[in-house]
Amino acid sequence: MASTDARINYIRWQCKRGVKELDDLLLDYVDKKSLELTIAQTQRFITLLKLSNDTLFELLFYKATATNLSPFSTLDDIIIHEHPIN
Repeated sequence: MASTDARINYIRWQCKRGVKELDDLLLDYVDKKSLELTIAQTQRFITLLKLSNDTLFELLFYKATATNLSPFSTLDDIIIHEHPIN
């Protein structure tokens, strides 16, 4: 269990970007979804967190086009989590 807690703590720390909108969206997503994510989804999410704040903001809030879609499939999950389709 400690490895799961350490992984979640690491991801939460990476979500603290210093941009309120990103912080709120990413931390809320991790708090609600982290235990449900597969290893592959977690790795893709961590890859997203390596992007610059500007790039991540554009991808999440303006749906900019991602050039390498592999790690970005998690974007739709984050966006849908924040704004569910009824």
